[in-house]
Amino acid sequence: MDVKQIRWERKFVSRGYVLRREAWDGAETGRDVEVTAAYSLDCGAYIGTSREAYRLWRLYGINRFERRTPNSNVCSIGYASAKRKWYGWSHRRIFGWRVGSRMYLGIKGGSSGKKITTLAEAKEAAKHFAAGVA
Repeated sequence: MDVKQIRWERKFVSRGYVLRREAWDGAETGRDVEVTAAYSLDCGAYIGTSREAYRLWRLYGINRFERRTPNSNVCSIGYASAKRKWYGWSHRRIFGWRVGSRMYLGIKGGSSGKKITTLAEAKEAAKHFAAGVA
């Protein structure tokens, strides 16, 4: 669906996202669909519905949303600054890593014996997880 019109916008800087009330083109049904969608303040990519973004912020503390790859159009990784933890997710699962966590090897592989020593490694584990559960 394509966005036809943005009705209103509200920024939540501390949460890391902006909410937009949008009219999406409903060409299949012949009717436009009104949606409140959340977008990352950092990269402008789609996070999900307002409810999904709020859940990621409230339950996990994620306040920085990012794309997994430069070509992605949806945020599937994020950073919770209060927890100093990177998360990866899809519509099915979410999991987080911080310094001291075990490196992620995949859904069936679980975690390796290697401990994460930097936040950059935690971010890579989150990216790998998000790619595996997509």
